[in-house]
Amino acid sequence: MSRSISFASLLVLLTAATAASATDRRPQMLAYSAQPNAYFNEHAAEIAKIYDGFFFVIGDWDAGVSQQLGFPGAPASTTWKEAATENLRNLNAAGVTENFLSVYFSADGAWPSPDTLQSDEFSAKMAKHFGALAAAAKELGFRGVCIDLEYPYPRYEITHEVYKYDGYTVDDLTAAAAKQGRAVMTAVLDAFPE
Repeated sequence: MSRSISFASLLVLLTAATAASATDRRPQMLAYSAQPNAYFNEHAAEIAKIYDGFFFVIGDWDAGVSQQLGFPGAPASTTWKEAATENLRNLNAAGVTENFLSVYFSADGAWPSPDTLQSDEFSAKMAKHFGALAAAAKELGFRGVCIDLEYPYPRYEITHEVYKYDGYTVDDLTAAAAKQGRAVMTAVLDAFPE
């Protein structure tokens, strides 16, 4: 029987809010992969008749965070934050309040692999980026964060060719994945505890 490394389960917990309150249990309609745009500002009331919120995707967890959100001392290279802030102000005022700041893991990115899972440096970088993501989500007025983990899914199987088991075991990888997941979750919850 093949054992799968539960990378996805370690990071899926990053949604910081529930979609419905105790008094409003109707299903919520969210649209994926929104980008800040003038239409949201001009038609927020009409949008509210259809959607409860959007997943605003900034790109992958690495380059997307640094380019679209920036870090202290290394500002964003775009005006994404300003445009998203204006969209959120208009959407929230119209009742479109279930908006999430989202990133994805690239299919051709380095993660997950033995090198990325077992590297303290890589884990620290992930924690820094996800902490920045959560801080920006809170600062900009998003409901929470969302992470799309589907693209590198073939590497979630411990039988994938990237895993050579030369100097490490399945247990080593699962322990490393759990440690990395805890570091990322801590960074997110420290920045956006709600």
